[in-house]
Amino acid sequence: MPFTRVAGYAFTHSIPHPIMVLTSVSVSTLFTFVLFPLGVFVALAVALIPCLLSPGARLGGAIKALYCYILQTVGVAMMTAGALPAVYGVLEKFSTGGERFSAETYLALLILFSVGGIVFLWHEQMAERVDDASRRVPALLFWYTFKTIGNLLILAGVLSLLFTMLLTKPLVGAWWITPVVTFLYGLLVSWCTKSPTTSQNFRLMPLHAGMKIATVAKGKKK
Repeated sequence: MPFTRVAGYAFTHSIPHPIMVLTSVSVSTLFTFVLFPLGVFVALAVALIPCLLSPGARLGGAIKALYCYILQTVGVAMMTAGALPAVYGVLEKFSTGGERFSAETYLALLILFSVGGIVFLWHEQMAERVDDASRRVPALLFWYTFKTIGNLLILAGVLSLLFTMLLTKPLVGAWWITPVVTFLYGLLVSWCTKSPTTSQNFRLMPLHAGMKIATVAKGKKK
């Protein structure tokens, strides 16, 4: 049996079997450190297939474009998680007079929104430096993913508002806040993804600058 000598005394100890070590690891830890990175790697490898089918696409540029748009998606998710609860809390205060969140919570939501905005803008600038052929497919996937999400949120907000008004009697409290916030957020996302560029000189505008494309097109016609 193995032993450890400390200050002239020998202490026996047993070496744990590898199977015991594996079984003692929790499922969440295994997912975080093993399965999640492996899943991201597999997803990137699969997403590279359509990206490389674009004429003139380069492997390095396509991988960098995928990385940038994935991180932009994370940034949008962080901004959403920071903004929507704060808007809901403010509207509820005006509607019912009750305070849903403390000042510390609003500060935490603001920090989350700010960090998400930095992540989004940083990787948006990185994506714009990738050549057009390599980022064409990731950019269009990113664009139309959020366009679809925006339209679905608009539909969900409108239907939720109508069905609540028709089926819930009486209407009391701040029942309208959730469908209205959902509708407005979907409208914002849908407006920001209004007009992507898909011409031969591919230049997909940033998510927040979709309206500039129509203005530039009208100026050229004149």
